[in-house]
Amino acid sequence: MNVKRTIAIAASLISLSIPSMAAPSVSSVGGTISNGQSITITGSGFGVKSPAAPYLWADFSSSINPSTRGVKTSWDGVQSMTWTSNEGLNGGGAAKSSDSNGACTLEVDYNNWTNDNQHFYVYKRTKQNFLITSTTQNWKQFRMWSAGMTFPDVYFAPSNGECYVEDITGSGFYGSFNPSSTNWVTEEILGKASSSPGVKDGSLVFRVDGSQKTSGSLVTSNSTYPNRMSIMYPFHAVAANKGSWSPGWSSTNAVWVDNLYVDTTWARVMLGDASTYSSCQTLDVQIPTAWADGSVSVVMNVSSFSSGARAYLYVVDKDGNVNTNGYAVTIGQGSTQTNAAP
Repeated sequence: MNVKRTIAIAASLISLSIPSMAAPSVSSVGGTISNGQSITITGSGFGVKSPAAPYLWADFSSSINPSTRGVKTSWDGVQSMTWTSNEGLNGGGAAKSSDSNGACTLEVDYNNWTNDNQHFYVYKRTKQNFLITSTTQNWKQFRMWSAGMTFPDVYFAPSNGECYVEDITGSGFYGSFNPSSTNWVTEEILGKASSSPGVKDGSLVFRVDGSQKTSGSLVTSNSTYPNRMSIMYPFHAVAANKGSWSPGWSSTNAVWVDNLYVDTTWARVMLGDASTYSSCQTLDVQIPTAWADGSVSVVMNVSSFSSGARAYLYVVDKDGNVNTNGYAVTIGQGSTQTNAAP
């Protein structure tokens, strides 16, 4: 047999044995696109998400406690935070700082956030009535610790743009993600733990209003600090060394959080304001209730959209792949037809 032909046949057989890694594709949507309504998204390539529900979902509609739509329905810790009935998105409920000490956190534990190759995802709507304008203003807005608040731990510090795993040399990176607005913003954190101790192939990505602000590689454990991080503060508004701040810390400084979503996978459903995911500046996370490769059901969250507005549905799989074109829907209307052009 011709050698070239033999190689070509072998290559074809190998390609047939490799599973397709096609991105999700949405073909139809059934249900009414309104807040709290259930819809079913049909298509292909959605992959696996088990359980379908997020690890935690807190919309703060009636209390500070997380919703029963998530796996976890209580906080593992609440520090200097209280519930407000009318200071959240669209005048609804939210969690806000309860004092001026500058140490406001909501804690969510899991065993473990940094197991080898573990993925995690955080979505939150946040607001603060002050800006960080100097590197003297030591401010940390996300943190994870090992059990007992021991090393290793990791944090985001917007004052100097640092993402750092403490006491693991060379693990971390710098970026520019200082808050630039006192309005409500959407923050997303996508994390992946190292594949094994000492390997710098873990990662963290920080996004604001659909735009990636920083990303980089991490070592999430090593032989000296082998513990895995089990404590997460998805909402972490903590001022350190306030005596060194210039401008100084003000007793009127306050923070708010709404629509806080935490999960142990990157798989999720999003509602955006643009026909391609990379162009979206407004994103509402949806709440899955059932998940199969060809069908996903969610409870709608349309906090950012008015009735009659055009929006686009996106399904993201566990590896971060997303449908190329958003599925066009209209807020407040039913959607049972196949997708049409934007």
